[in-house]
Amino acid sequence: MSIDSHETSRNYSEIQKQNIQERQRTHAINDFDFDKRLEENPHPTDDERRIGAYIESLEPQVRDAILILTRKGYVTVTSGYDGINFADGIQLMGFREGTIDESILAHIQETLDRETVEATLRDRNYLMLKSLRFLTMEEWKQVWDAVAAVFPDKGAPAPFRERFIDKRGH
Repeated sequence: MSIDSHETSRNYSEIQKQNIQERQRTHAINDFDFDKRLEENPHPTDDERRIGAYIESLEPQVRDAILILTRKGYVTVTSGYDGINFADGIQLMGFREGTIDESILAHIQETLDRETVEATLRDRNYLMLKSLRFLTMEEWKQVWDAVAAVFPDKGAPAPFRERFIDKRGH
């Protein structure tokens, strides 16, 4: 894999280059999975109707975490690599307004290996995770699954979305 041409104008550290390449790998897997899903079974499941998109339209490292959170009653609005700061090892998960607070953040921080990932809230509705070293997609998946496990169950799954997005992206 190569670094996108618009990314080559900056001088990146080796870790930033690895982050860019891992994002590219993640998106290639995402595209393949999504195309295969549409070809084999374009009918959304109930979980997907709650998410508002095909599970394959989500980046692979966040898929299981999104399912867990949706089943616990949380509505997410975005997830995965931050579109601007991905080279710096930043991933986000956005939530419906008023869903997350400092108490959940404290539990997440207790769960994470602080030498590997930092967790912060951005604009009160976005959980931001920053890797302190290079993480593979598989390692990110372990991090996101651990994060999802911390959220308390609201007692009912998230409601079905009014609109279903039938393209890649969440």
